[in-house]
Amino acid sequence: MKDLREAAQALTDAEYVLALIDTTFESVPEVKAHHERMRAIAARLASLSTGDAGEPVAPIPKLQHRLQQKCSDWGAYWRAQDAHGVDLTVQQATELLADALGVEVEIKVAPQGADALDARRYQGLREIFQKSVGAGIEVNDQALVYEPVEPGEAVRLYWYPVTPVGFYESKADTLDEAVDAALASQEKDRG
Repeated sequence: MKDLREAAQALTDAEYVLALIDTTFESVPEVKAHHERMRAIAARLASLSTGDAGEPVAPIPKLQHRLQQKCSDWGAYWRAQDAHGVDLTVQQATELLADALGVEVEIKVAPQGADALDARRYQGLREIFQKSVGAGIEVNDQALVYEPVEPGEAVRLYWYPVTPVGFYESKADTLDEAVDAALASQEKDRG
């Protein structure tokens, strides 16, 4: 029972840190999902260790003070004992959580919006290059000397699949458009 109480206490301490992190990463669904799972585990362990119906163990004031001190050192905002919110970087949030859990922590933040689209493009382009026996990206020479370029001819992306015959190419006005067309071509071939 003592080990269960210690585990429940550690998870409850981690829950306190997660509440701080939630204010910074509240728009990232993956982070929130992990936090909910940890809270459920903490509540379950607390009920097993105390015999109560899920009453959580109170956070250790020493840990709470240490975490508050770190946030103060970093310039995070606190109001009295009750944290109204902190503004943390991913590195700071990782450090706080690692301190509370006593283990190495890695927070993976998925790109969103335009960053997610760029990440998907890069991943797809890398996949094309890795799965081809040859591939390249060319910029139309006319564009390099400020001459007018035919629409859809500024950038050329080409790749040779692992087959004895043929190659693919994608031409567009921008690199993003060329990569998008190449990825659409790949999807069409798979589908």
